[in-house]
Amino acid sequence: MNTTKILTLSVIAVFYWTCTNDSPLGISQHEIDAPDSSPTIPAADYTNGTDFSTGYYSGTIRSDRTQLEWTASTDNNFLCYKIFRAAGYEYEGGNLSYSLIETLNDKTTTTFMDTTLTQNQYYTYKIANIIDTGVPTVDDIAIKTPQWEPPSNIEYQILSPNTVQITWEDNSESEDNFKLYNGFSVKTVNKNVTTYTATGLNINVNYQYQIKATNAWEETNSGYGDYFTIEFNPPSYLSANQQGGTKLVNLTWYDNSSLEDGFNIERDTGSGFELLAMVSANTTSYTDTDTTDFEYGSAYTYRIRAYNDYSGAVYTDYSNEASVTISEATSCYFDESNNEYFYGDGDATYHYFYPPDVPNNCSATLNVTIYGDYASGAEYVTVYIDGTNYGSFGTLYSDCDGSDSNTFSITANDLQYYLSDNVILVRIQNSYDVGDFCGDGYYYGEQNLHSVQLIMGD
Repeated sequence: MNTTKILTLSVIAVFYWTCTNDSPLGISQHEIDAPDSSPTIPAADYTNGTDFSTGYYSGTIRSDRTQLEWTASTDNNFLCYKIFRAAGYEYEGGNLSYSLIETLNDKTTTTFMDTTLTQNQYYTYKIANIIDTGVPTVDDIAIKTPQWEPPSNIEYQILSPNTVQITWEDNSESEDNFKLYNGFSVKTVNKNVTTYTATGLNINVNYQYQIKATNAWEETNSGYGDYFTIEFNPPSYLSANQQGGTKLVNLTWYDNSSLEDGFNIERDTGSGFELLAMVSANTTSYTDTDTTDFEYGSAYTYRIRAYNDYSGAVYTDYSNEASVTISEATSCYFDESNNEYFYGDGDATYHYFYPPDVPNNCSATLNVTIYGDYASGAEYVTVYIDGTNYGSFGTLYSDCDGSDSNTFSITANDLQYYLSDNVILVRIQNSYDVGDFCGDGYYYGEQNLHSVQLIMGD
């Protein structure tokens, strides 16, 4: 059997045939009259083997209907055309069950639109040319309606502050194009294309794309992508500090964007901002070494911004400005101890330090020593400097005279921040399971010494 179309000449003799019969089978013998014509279907308008794209793009096969066409009968004893349909495809195997779907009594009628189909399904049609007495002739054709589902798996890749690449899955077989909707904006791409690059977008705006497949006769429902927002925020918390014993300036900042290709660092030495350096993406620090001509007592100001260079440079707003006054090397020296006793389970001791004015390039160390009834590994202290958790440590002693020490480093930048109110507060927080391991009967009442030493300079 040819895979494009089935042409069958019925050789079953007719005893009596009327156009009210609902099956072309089971006909008894009466008189043979050779037909003058058969209802030939132009198969090439529908299919090429198992490729139905010819029918898809001519409109003869759509997702929910097909337009049947055939040659007109030339028989003088013509009664009617009978159109039968079966769900399925003979080449798939098995027996097909045909039902009469239409009877046409006008011999000049040569088309019929079947509008009761389902997308992505096979159907086989038989068109019978019924004559008054004699042999009916039958032509048949198998078709498949196209898959016709909305695009799915719509995803976005943000390429720059104004550019997004959109991808999707093609779930249709007969589209002429895809239409992408973003609010009132409509963009069109060709069939079988599954990517589109949208430009001209704005940061901090909520976007969503809907995509549908279309052709000249129909369109799918829309497939919906998630909402997305392009964020390209400027760096923040820029700080500038003189490096101890030098004129070098250390810069640090927070990176608030994942789109940057790098940062521009600008410096004002008294005649306006100029580009100082460009650093790579994800960088959060830089040391200005071009400071030989810096003068003591003079202030220098810095600012930075991120940039994206996907299709021409696009910049964030500037960060805050950070200034530093260059000072001659002076002593950072400060050394002071503070001792406090802890009296209860879960208690804390508080240690206050009041360093004099010091250069802003000074760093410090904090030495913490704890003594007394710390006889279990579960007992520990946590160290806080102006509310910042610097870490915990503990002891494991059977001797009640035991001690444990730890050293914590304070950067110059942090030290200046802590000194903004002219005092540094150190809190030593005990754990909650200190017991009477010394056997002196003071359960929850141990007196444990916390010794804290703040050292600045060498």
